[in-house]
Amino acid sequence: HEKTEQINIAVESISAVSQENSAAVEEVSASTEELTAQANELQTAVDTLNKMASELEELTKQFKFSD
Repeated sequence: HEKTEQINIAVESISAVSQENSAAVEEVSASTEELTAQANELQTAVDTLNKMASELEELTKQFKFSD
């Protein structure tokens, strides 16, 4: 019975670790989705700033500013 008890304990431990790993994978997956969304938002902001910088550069070429 001692070996059976040790096997049961080992199986319970494996089950507990599997559940913890599953929860960790879910958390990582959710974090990955959130980071991807934030990265996309940041890329959109950078693209907008780059476009604005280009437009500003074109405008400054059209006008001669003197001190």
